[in-house]
Amino acid sequence: MHMNNQKALVALAGSACFLLSFLPVQAQIQRVNLARLQTAIADSAAAGNQASFATDGIVGNTNCWVSAGAGPHWLKISLPVPVQLGSAQLYLGNDDTGAVANFSLQYFGSNAWVTIPGASFAGNAATVLNVVFSSPVTASLVRLYSTDATVKVDRKSTRL
Repeated sequence: MHMNNQKALVALAGSACFLLSFLPVQAQIQRVNLARLQTAIADSAAAGNQASFATDGIVGNTNCWVSAGAGPHWLKISLPVPVQLGSAQLYLGNDDTGAVANFSLQYFGSNAWVTIPGASFAGNAATVLNVVFSSPVTASLVRLYSTDATVKVDRKSTRL
């Protein structure tokens, strides 16, 4: 993946989807979904709602990852190379309902998961969030981590 003069955006959407997009530094801004068709793994999945639905590119309320069982829950996306990430666009819930209330975006640094500066939320009620990180991070592993009982992530929201 050639990253000439580009910065990455992380975007989450849908019922708690993950979207990672590139934002070129040039005047013309165009997003590219880096998470599309990338490997997605989750702590759990409700029947018929596997983690790969968060990155398959298909938009729809019935085509999403849904957690199962007791939390906490997480959805991890693996990128082919480390990318500098500076922001996230999050779409949480189905059709503007069911927002993920308590969550953070994390990256795998050195030997542990680290919360991305400016990407931790408690009591969130919004279904659409545009998050600019306090400090950019460079990573090839990114995850949504939530203490909520149920988490949903749709393809439209899983852009990295």
